[in-house]
Amino acid sequence: TPIGYLGSGKGGGVELTMVSLIKGLLSLGHKIILVAPEGSSLPQDCINVEIKHVSGTDQLSWQHQSNDADVKIPVDGLLPKLWEVALDLGKRADAVLNFSYDWLPIWISNYVEPEIFHLISMGGVSEIMRRLIKDLSQSEPHRLAFHTYRQAADYELEIHPEIVGNGF
Repeated sequence: TPIGYLGSGKGGGVELTMVSLIKGLLSLGHKIILVAPEGSSLPQDCINVEIKHVSGTDQLSWQHQSNDADVKIPVDGLLPKLWEVALDLGKRADAVLNFSYDWLPIWISNYVEPEIFHLISMGGVSEIMRRLIKDLSQSEPHRLAFHTYRQAADYELEIHPEIVGNGF
């Protein structure tokens, strides 16, 4: 998430979800490269994860903006820098997983290789995000997952949502 380094607590549930998913994937033998803000760290039981640290200016959280807020990416923004690294690494990966509830990674999904898969962690708090998720649902519905059916109901989805509950 581009709103704070992992371990700062600013990412809220995203941090907990991501660590849980990382532990599950490691237990299945997957190799993981994590692209995260400078200063990020993982628990000791995730030592087999390579972390690529990226520096830049944090994004504003969609949670703290109005429903009709415009997309804003700061000068020297962390979000595009994270995605430059992730997309480069993704050329040699099976998949890129996005945990951030942000405009850029969802918008670029139809335009880049490799495939980006999104775990949407929030309800529809922004009109532009609801529209963007609806559009991706129409073109590439298999790239979206949600935590609950209630949360997914905030979006106009093309197909029945994929649910990935917490606690994997």
